[in-house]
Amino acid sequence: MALLIMSHHLYLLGYKDDWRGISCWIWVDYFFMLTGYFSIRHFAAVQEKPVKCAGYEAVKYTVHKFKKLVPYIAIAVFVQYLMIAVSYMKQYNLRGILDAFSNMPYEILLLSSSGIVKPEVAPIWYLSAMFLALPLLVYMLLRFEDLWYILAWLVPVLYYGRMGVNTIRDWPNDLVRAFSCMALGTFVFILTSKVKELKFSVLQRVLLTVVEIGLFGLCILITVANKPYMKWPYMNLLPLLFVVHATIMLSGCSYSAKAKGVFCQFLGEISFPMFLFQWGIGTFTAAKITAVNGIRLCIYYLGTILASVMVMVLKKIISRQRREEGLFVK
Repeated sequence: MALLIMSHHLYLLGYKDDWRGISCWIWVDYFFMLTGYFSIRHFAAVQEKPVKCAGYEAVKYTVHKFKKLVPYIAIAVFVQYLMIAVSYMKQYNLRGILDAFSNMPYEILLLSSSGIVKPEVAPIWYLSAMFLALPLLVYMLLRFEDLWYILAWLVPVLYYGRMGVNTIRDWPNDLVRAFSCMALGTFVFILTSKVKELKFSVLQRVLLTVVEIGLFGLCILITVANKPYMKWPYMNLLPLLFVVHATIMLSGCSYSAKAKGVFCQFLGEISFPMFLFQWGIGTFTAAKITAVNGIRLCIYYLGTILASVMVMVLKKIISRQRREEGLFVK
């Protein structure tokens, strides 16, 4: 899915409004939805423990979820601002450098979606909106459990009914979009909980696997084939298709649930740094290679993948060294 979102950002490389993949921004909604699903699943697993302060638990969960992402965020933001600083240095504009770097802390702290600054790393709006909306979502999950069975589906319905499927990132739509899509993810969890209670034959599981794969392919086809001037009504079907696909996939009723190997885990881990690093790689490629051609495209995709793998490996090495040092101290 990270590759699909990258194809939406090809305008960085000079592509105009008619390239395939321009509508792949919708997959951000799917990521939001998965976040909502895993958030409610986390608290459902520990529901035996009484929650003394819902607000505290909401903030604690959010901070814990995002703190492991800080190294990736810091690298992506710092590199982007460094490229901005270089452009100002060529103009001998010290004031421009200072003004630009004054906004950097807000991006690293994921506060840009509050409206205080416009992010230089454009994809970071997604993380910022999630960071600001997630505590409220978790609080309402814990505080109003009965009411949430209604809000889980009503909030997304009202949001998409009013705004439609859209890519508006301006305040406050970015926050409302994040909250609504994460709420949709909690609704998926409610559905999967019911589906898990059912028993399926081998044939039914095979059919569900085919449906799951087919739905995923259909979603990709719609987003890749759609162009703004076409005004396809099929884009409005995607939230519904996402819900059905995620329900089948996450409920374990299909055979895809058994495909949880090392490679699948690797794809899940690499998607986040790819999502962040693509912007810096794209900005650098556009600045250094002027012609719109296949070379730019290869550098954009392969450079993003390579940078993501390198940072992941470095992070794992540092984590392993810290664990070994901790064991040695003991």
